[in-house]
Amino acid sequence: MVSDRFLAARRRGVNRVFLMFVGLALLMWIATLCDQALNLEWGWDKEGLWDLPLMVLFAAFVRFCSLAIIKLTGSLFNGS
Repeated sequence: MVSDRFLAARRRGVNRVFLMFVGLALLMWIATLCDQALNLEWGWDKEGLWDLPLMVLFAAFVRFCSLAIIKLTGSLFNGS
């Protein structure tokens, strides 16, 4: 039997990884925006302004799929 605590820990893990990824992407997006707007010569590529939102959307899709798999696993093994 898969315990509810085990499934809750998996959900928290998926959420933490997602939030860390989104935080890093936001930091990179802000750094790119500052570099381009203020001409700071940091060397951040302008493509990051377009790529990072798409990467976050893909990460949200992966998070959704992961949570669906965790929910399915819990319902299959608990007999619900």
